[in-house]
Amino acid sequence: MTTEEARAKRRAYYEANREEILAKKRAKGPAYFQANKDRFRLKRRAWRYGVSVETSAQIQTTMVCEITGWPLDDQTRCTDHCHEGGHLRGVLHRRINAALGMFGDDPALLRAAADYLELRSDPAFEWGQS
Repeated sequence: MTTEEARAKRRAYYEANREEILAKKRAKGPAYFQANKDRFRLKRRAWRYGVSVETSAQIQTTMVCEITGWPLDDQTRCTDHCHEGGHLRGVLHRRINAALGMFGDDPALLRAAADYLELRSDPAFEWGQS
């Protein structure tokens, strides 16, 4: 079963049983969810990216950005995923993940931006001069 098929199956089950599921959640109350926040975060990430709970736990314990090597914490850790395929790509610093998204996840644009920075970071460069 593909990730999309699994998601469709879960979505259909939820829609068919929505009221019962919500009633159970309300009965447990917010204190239960607050007390088990980490467990729910792991399960939600596993569901969202189609990975095991063990893989989700590894993501939670990743302490450095895979691109920059910057240290990560709960505020800066971001799970990078492919927007087309939905698969998990890695764990990045929030700023780096946002930058990739702003470039539309396009490697050619990122290379062009790197070339631009390398060329124009030279103190000898003067804008408008050929």
